[in-house]
Amino acid sequence: MKNSDEKKVINPVFIGNFDNFYTYLNDYVKNKVPYLTKQYKKGTCELCGKQSPLEAAHLRGQDRRFLIKKAFDVVAKSIHDDVYQVDLNAFALKINQIHSDPNNFHFLCHDCHKKYDAPNSHIQESDFKRGFIVQTTSTKNIVKGKTMTKTQNWLIGTLNSIGKGTFASCYDVVAKNYMKEDKSNIDEAIENYGIKVNGRPYEKSSVVTKRNASCAIFREGMQKEALNLCK
Repeated sequence: MKNSDEKKVINPVFIGNFDNFYTYLNDYVKNKVPYLTKQYKKGTCELCGKQSPLEAAHLRGQDRRFLIKKAFDVVAKSIHDDVYQVDLNAFALKINQIHSDPNNFHFLCHDCHKKYDAPNSHIQESDFKRGFIVQTTSTKNIVKGKTMTKTQNWLIGTLNSIGKGTFASCYDVVAKNYMKEDKSNIDEAIENYGIKVNGRPYEKSSVVTKRNASCAIFREGMQKEALNLCK
């Protein structure tokens, strides 16, 4: 018989939509990144080659919000409409796993990190010095028996965040509008594709993620390669 004084273990849960979830959990995840990536910050900057304290820079199109959404989608259970229940312990395990994968980041000195994240940055994925890809026992990225480079890893991860069908369907609209300040035409095309395949538009946060990731692929000049992956 169990001790009557024994406390029941209750998993903490969150109930709400993703935008609410992101508002509350963003700082938690932000504070975890330095610790989880510490072991990979030894060496040289992937851009300038300096040996200096390195920082973990999120890949374009795969920022913190994208990674939180990625973990959220795995552990969240739909209650109704846009309301979900999330086991916070399960989320913590998943987000830690994602941020422990060095292939989700570039490791840069402070100056190169600022330049890479700048809105008008001209740095492209091909500019990074990466003759290898860091592998861990839990995360090995293999395509047709070949180890992926970070560039391929970035492209496939970014394309997955968009959805191959969405990217292929909205390709021409993105091509015409990705350099414009007003990207409402891209948002509309993504929403229309969501209605076509799901009977309803994607939620707003998902449209923003898909639009930003699509534009990032075009800015990197990798749209043809991405389109080929959609076939």
